[in-house]
Amino acid sequence: MTLPLFVIIIAVAMLGVLAGGMASWVRQGKWRRAARQHEADAKRARSQLADLRAQGAREPQQRYPALAQGGVAGGIYGAAWRDKQGAAL
Repeated sequence: MTLPLFVIIIAVAMLGVLAGGMASWVRQGKWRRAARQHEADAKRARSQLADLRAQGAREPQQRYPALAQGGVAGGIYGAAWRDKQGAAL
């Protein structure tokens, strides 16, 4: 019993697609590992940020005097530290 040529061609094409997919999956392993590591780092950073925000909410906020009043060259936000449109640099 011989197979028609089109069956052989389709089978070889399916094997080629399967082999190519497996090769791509294996070669991208380092990127998947890096993505998992970065996701863990981001999760840890979000947790630390939430802890710091919670800590800041418990402590009374400190009020700082306006730096624009007095000081050298009108303070940090004085005319010497502004661009042409008046935005602070």
